[in-house]
Amino acid sequence: MKPEKTFLILLILVIASSMIYGQRIFRPIDPNNGGARYGKSPYSGPPFLYFGSNSYNYKIADSLYNYHLSYVDAAFTSWNNAGQVQFSRTSSGLTLTAQAQDYNSWGPAWSYPSWNGSTYELTPVSGSIVLNSSGNVTWSHTEQHLNATPHVLDVQSMVVHEAGHIHGLAHPLTDSYTHDATAPTMAGGDNAYFDNTLDVRSLETEDVYGTQFLQLRVPNLYSSLNNAVSIANAIGVGYVYVDGSCTLTGNISIPSGVTLTLLPGANVNFNGYYIEPTGGTFNIQNGSTVYLTNGDNKYYGLFTSIQSAINYASSGQTVQLQARTYNESASFSNKSNLILQGQGKRRHCIKQSNLSYQLKLYLH
Repeated sequence: MKPEKTFLILLILVIASSMIYGQRIFRPIDPNNGGARYGKSPYSGPPFLYFGSNSYNYKIADSLYNYHLSYVDAAFTSWNNAGQVQFSRTSSGLTLTAQAQDYNSWGPAWSYPSWNGSTYELTPVSGSIVLNSSGNVTWSHTEQHLNATPHVLDVQSMVVHEAGHIHGLAHPLTDSYTHDATAPTMAGGDNAYFDNTLDVRSLETEDVYGTQFLQLRVPNLYSSLNNAVSIANAIGVGYVYVDGSCTLTGNISIPSGVTLTLLPGANVNFNGYYIEPTGGTFNIQNGSTVYLTNGDNKYYGLFTSIQSAINYASSGQTVQLQARTYNESASFSNKSNLILQGQGKRRHCIKQSNLSYQLKLYLH
């Protein structure tokens, strides 16, 4: 092989590797294949699991934990600090228990994440985290030596990893990270470096982004749509869903890799600002059929009637109609230089409308 061809191949490989490692490596659980160890890529598209609330509880159901309670709480605090969802220890909720199982078959700990199979909403109250209480295991909160006899296991390390599964995260692919202290906590037993260290207690960036990816709901988790979109932008990929009422606090750009969806029942007060897809996707599913723009890609309001859009509009703006029949009378009093724009020939019907000379009508 000629040297220049060798160089070209190596260059292609370097570029390909850079593209792979430039992407997020966290792996959400696949809701349609919950047993898949490595879940699914965040780039593969919905469905993904999600939290419907920002507050959940967990309970201690085995005395094994009693000597380690502050370390169990610290494990959940790590996840609490990573996102909007908060877990608190009470007498009910997610169950933390222990079972004696063969270590070689079951390992040190395991968990049972729970979700609604129809809506994909996580239901932690029905889930559990289990520590192995077999005779060849010693539980500690000061050290970890998985290869010792008996196995010495750190409670906080194991709970923080299993709590990640409860948060909807699977293991990242084993070839997507360096097998050292920088590996995501969700690598768990796939990363042999963790066998004799407490480093797994601390979440890495991919762990944080992973749980944030599954928490992009407005207003249940984020009261601010601007903040939710900013988080998705920081991650580089994300699906932001609005299923209630919210008010914009600034202009929103939807960048490539981010999808903003207004679900049925969503109501956005634009508050004088706009939403602009700049490479990303804006899905409007809340029943709005009249969009207010400046004749560009910026949305200044979404409405269910022509009249409400006209009332809100300013001079020079465009009222865009989606294809359908509009059975209403529209008044344009004190409005000038507005454009009423449709989606194509014979795709609209406006009945009983009172259109004044101040309006430019484009329904072609």
